[in-house]
Amino acid sequence: MPLKPVEDVVCCVVDYGTFISVAERLAETCGKVYYHSPYETEYQNARACLRGFGLDKVERLDEFFDPDVLKKIDLFVFPDIGFGGVQRHLRDLGKAVWGHM
Repeated sequence: MPLKPVEDVVCCVVDYGTFISVAERLAETCGKVYYHSPYETEYQNARACLRGFGLDKVERLDEFFDPDVLKKIDLFVFPDIGFGGVQRHLRDLGKAVWGHM
């Protein structure tokens, strides 16, 4: 399969809120960049739902496993530790993944 030009790549950055700048930097070259930071806890905190919201060229994504969204994403970037099982699962689905596992 031929590689897409970087300006056509749809990317999703997933972390806990520390690496929002990675999404912003990728947005300078990628066609579309989503940013996801989990917010689920027993007692919901509205502040956690706003990480990455309002950034230029980056769209906050509450759920990247939504089938309509998942099929659009070419590359997942996990700059933080964790999410190892999710990364392996995405690779099993044939998605390109960059992360620490």
